Amino acid sequence: MARDRDDDRYDGEDDRPRRRPRRDEDRDDDRPRGRDRRDDARPQSKQTSVLGVLALIGGIPSVAVTFIPCCGWMFGIPAGVVTLTLGIIGLVLAKGSQGRVGTGLPLAGTILGGAAVVISVAWVLFFTVLAATAPTVPSSSSTGNAVSPSDPVTVSLTPLELTKQYTDNKTVADALYQGKVVEVTGKVKSVSDTGEDSDLRVKLDGFNFVDVDCQFNSGQRSSVSNLSVGSTVTIRGRCAGTVVFDVVLNDCIVMPDGPNRPAGGGNKGPDAGAVKVTAGVLAKAFKDNAAAADAKYGDKSVEVSGPVFATDLTDPDNQIVFLGQKGKDVECRFGKESLKGQAAITTGKQVTVRGKCQGNDDSPVVLEDCKLVK
Repeated sequence: MARDRDDDRYDGEDDRPRRRPRRDEDRDDDRPRGRDRRDDARPQSKQTSVLGVLALIGGIPSVAVTFIPCCGWMFGIPAGVVTLTLGIIGLVLAKGSQGRVGTGLPLAGTILGGAAVVISVAWVLFFTVLAATAPTVPSSSSTGNAVSPSDPVTVSLTPLELTKQYTDNKTVADALYQGKVVEVTGKVKSVSDTGEDSDLRVKLDGFNFVDVDCQFNSGQRSSVSNLSVGSTVTIRGRCAGTVVFDVVLNDCIVMPDGPNRPAGGGNKGPDAGAVKVTAGVLAKAFKDNAAAADAKYGDKSVEVSGPVFATDLTDPDNQIVFLGQKGKDVECRFGKESLKGQAAITTGKQVTVRGKCQGNDDSPVVLEDCKLVK
């Protein structure tokens, strides 16, 4: 009977509703839930590489600047190296982060930095080969004889002034100087003497990567051998215009008293008292630094060459000729009958005028008591 009662008890318990397992969603929201293993399988968002961002920001302008003709490589190489370094470091750090940091940005920066360096180096090689294979000067520009210290010069100026005039307007500069004797005073950039007559030359620093290439005949080797890079020298030669990029002087000689010539740049020989300069250079000197220009040219006899921009010849006692390429750079005032018997002065005609420099006062540079030289 005892067994039967037990059986009945068990049977009664089976008829009771069973308690179902409690699920996470049935739990009170305030109670901590168990960690779902499926959360571990979800992809985690990657961190942004700071070095990659910097490399990308620097890489874009680094590549862009390399396409600037002539001088782009000067900025492209250092900028490209910095960008390339940042990109490589960022890429290494991203690789070592076990996927936490993305590699896209540092990789893009590395590619851009490398491209900037490669393009810049290609420019350097191109210009090096071009300069090495360039012809010296046209044969018609050389007489085969060095100029003489006693030869009258068309103008005395610096390599910066000469090369800037050719950079601004080659046609006008050729009309003023090509085939004529000019004298330049400046710093030696390089000296080349391979033993061949065609490669006895001295380069003087000019404007915007355009230099003055002074070529010498074999008889001048001893004077050239005494020159050193960085020294200041005065060289006289016959202007051959531009070859490739540089302004070339042929049949050159080194003036023995070069940098020690009289203050104001006066020339030796005929008309030694007149400072010879172009209208554009004279106007620019007063515009850049009026005090320095006045010390150099003021109250001195100045011989100015340039194209006629305009004239005012209505007053026979005060005839005026304006010189300049793009405006009234120099105002030349002629006295009574100073232009009498001269060929008609027309706009655009190249002339040389000698007069006393009176400086400028918010106006063109003024020359008084002028005479037309040619």
